[in-house]
Amino acid sequence: MAHWRRVVLGLVWAGLLVDCGGKKGLTSFDRGELFVAAFDAKSQPLANVHVSTDPETKDGFTDEFGSVLLDQIPVGTYRVLGERDLQHASSSARVTAGETTQVDLLFGRIGGTDGEGNSSGGATGSSGGRPSTGRGGATSAGGGSARGGATGMGGSDTLPYIDVATQVGALVADPERHYLYALDSVNNNMLFINLDSNQVEKTIFVGSKPVDLDFDAANKNAYVANWGSTEIAVVDLEAQKVARSVFVDTTLGTWEGNPYRLAVTAGDTLVFTEEDQWCDLKLVNSTTGVNIAVAGSLYQPDLAVTKDRGTLYVGESGSSGSALTRFSVDSSGLTQVDASGEAGYAGGRVVALSGDDKYVFFSGQKYLATNLKSILGKFSEAIYASNADGSVVVGNKSVFNGNNFAITAVLPISTTVLAMSPDGKTLYLYDTATSRIYIYDI
Repeated sequence: MAHWRRVVLGLVWAGLLVDCGGKKGLTSFDRGELFVAAFDAKSQPLANVHVSTDPETKDGFTDEFGSVLLDQIPVGTYRVLGERDLQHASSSARVTAGETTQVDLLFGRIGGTDGEGNSSGGATGSSGGRPSTGRGGATSAGGGSARGGATGMGGSDTLPYIDVATQVGALVADPERHYLYALDSVNNNMLFINLDSNQVEKTIFVGSKPVDLDFDAANKNAYVANWGSTEIAVVDLEAQKVARSVFVDTTLGTWEGNPYRLAVTAGDTLVFTEEDQWCDLKLVNSTTGVNIAVAGSLYQPDLAVTKDRGTLYVGESGSSGSALTRFSVDSSGLTQVDASGEAGYAGGRVVALSGDDKYVFFSGQKYLATNLKSILGKFSEAIYASNADGSVVVGNKSVFNGNNFAITAVLPISTTVLAMSPDGKTLYLYDTATSRIYIYDI
């Protein structure tokens, strides 16, 4: 019944050409949006850039903020083309149904010729990954992770890299082992990337469309959300194999859907949520998958959890009225204890925590974790990863001083699929155009 209820609601939204948050587009199960931002060599926004796609769909011109939204784009892979004053930039992008794919067009950046820059963009979960969104989950000892969109080359030929030779939709750093873990939802695999050799050491099948990953409190197992089924795979990180599977009931609550985002929480529980315009938080036993509680009705949420697994932060996408919400979690249920006011100025649902759990980064803003009404400052981009104390944070294009909000470096490629090393000194940046993970010292 929940499935058919959602179809009816979708048809109503399509008829009105507007969703509950007032956002146009995203009204078809086979269409998505491209949010295109154009920048010059100094990372300043460019107005009056003519933006089009190949194959041809829609076109438009960037506004005074350097951005344009192309809506109702059929699902598929495109070249996004920009032209201004005889200069050109291009990007590759994958449009996902019901998602807003963020694409950066970089004019005159390193690696371009004759004023041309090349980049790629990917789904970031109406943002934007998260989305996909991109993952801003719990950090440990300063480590971080991101998930969501694809990336763009801005000139990285001199950087060291790891050749993964496949698509990566999520990239997570192990807080203790010298490994990166990558999820390939096209081939249904999890990659074990050894950072001593900078090689893919092992690839294992984990289920249908793996899209998200979180560790248990002991860092023994990784839990992998499989969007293509009701299965959550439990991977033994030492043995590098699937130890067991947790099957969950996706029909409970108001909204139905397979696991798309998850967080391992306190008291042998985990929380998962589906991917739709409106979603529930479903709390289940992490061993049996038996449902414990259902809470909330949230717009395309992202999840991040503290190291003690007792506090869950939920960020909604950049639709009108989105907010950051804090829940207390234990073996008996979820309790909402705090919420921010309306956010969304930088867009995106991705939530990131500082390694000490003192600060939350959401929608380009820095919040005091214990009081979500306390906004400590704003960044020019959504934040995807943080070091231990929140003094160094990373967006999809830039590295920031987390204390004074200033840009300290421009990333060599634009990406929302990235991870920060546990010591906060190295970034791993995935580029979809080359299927490489570039290694960038902060």
